[in-house]
Amino acid sequence: MNLKNITLDDVKVLSKRLCENVNKEQLPLTHSKALNVISSMLGYRNYNTLRAQHTAPDPAELIDEKQNKSNEKLVSFLSHVFTLNTQFQTNMQCVYLPAFSESQIELLEKSTSEALNILNRNFVFVDARDKSALAICESITNSSFRTVHHGFTAVKEMIMNTDIIIILIGISKANMARKEGFTRGLIKTIDDAHFKNVIPESNIIFIDYASFLEKNWDYIGPYLSVFGRSYYMPS
Repeated sequence: MNLKNITLDDVKVLSKRLCENVNKEQLPLTHSKALNVISSMLGYRNYNTLRAQHTAPDPAELIDEKQNKSNEKLVSFLSHVFTLNTQFQTNMQCVYLPAFSESQIELLEKSTSEALNILNRNFVFVDARDKSALAICESITNSSFRTVHHGFTAVKEMIMNTDIIIILIGISKANMARKEGFTRGLIKTIDDAHFKNVIPESNIIFIDYASFLEKNWDYIGPYLSVFGRSYYMPS
């Protein structure tokens, strides 16, 4: 027991509490009564209250445990989608990870990176916020293009011919007129691949606000596997 940090004022308070508690008890004290006296001196109602306080789980540990379980679910979800996309009889789908705040987007970025590392997948992060369609294509392919058409064609070729997972963050905040059209064009590359007898090893993961998906659900929703308890997960 380390008592070096106790001040003289602490000693006076403990002395007063000792006198008050001893006066209430019949001497000699039993071990259980002594535990209650000491607990009372330390500011607790009794020893059971003190013990409960010290055995209670650390809130930070609970948060970490909850996050770890969420990460495990994300790994399982992504693995499931990637596996389904290797089967011709199923519709190949991209992934949408819905967020409700900037902090959730940042958390999903970290979780997605960790999940793909666990799955041993190659990936590239592209922050689409405030970017034009051409700038997004250039960021995905790490190349320069004269037109959006050339850039988009290069992205589609990358999807069809590589195993790189493309992670697009915040496309709803991109600097383009028809964000939903650009998004649909990308995900249809995955969905239509089987018409060319191709099973792409690549995929696209969208990390974005749930409101963007809700607004454009009829247009892009059928081509997406959406992560979350209240969303559809392929069986």
